[in-house]
Amino acid sequence: MTMTCTICRHNQVDEINKQLLNGSSLRDIARHFDTTKDALSRHKTNCISTLLSKSKEIMVLADAESLSRFLMDEFTDIKKIKEQAIKGDNHELALKAVDRSLKTLELGSKIAGILRDREINITNQQQLNITNNPEWIRLREKIFRLLQPYPDASRALAEGLDGT
Repeated sequence: MTMTCTICRHNQVDEINKQLLNGSSLRDIARHFDTTKDALSRHKTNCISTLLSKSKEIMVLADAESLSRFLMDEFTDIKKIKEQAIKGDNHELALKAVDRSLKTLELGSKIAGILRDREINITNQQQLNITNNPEWIRLREKIFRLLQPYPDASRALAEGLDGT
């Protein structure tokens, strides 16, 4: 049976982590929080780096909305180019615009799939699944509303999100 880090179970773990990240000495932290330097050292080596990598994952998720906005702007620009190409009877440019929109859609589907599948392990072993996050739900609904003029793209995105 594996042992859980005593610092991770400490009732003041957040404050201990702040002290460790601020560079306070292990001896001072141990004295202040009634623990040992060895436990703090193990926690710093084994747990803090994991926490930092999880915080990077959370930052990636926060950036997902701005990336989605960028993709929607790209779709809008591509749609305008395609419409102008069709009006000007430039079929080659229209087909290139369609191809570009499909590539943008593919990228969006991959990103959405990554976001849907990503679960973040929090230190207390709870999991956060963004598929239930109200911001993600609103963003997903907005993407599908914007894709209404493109039923094939909308269907492909839905399939990508559902993993089929």
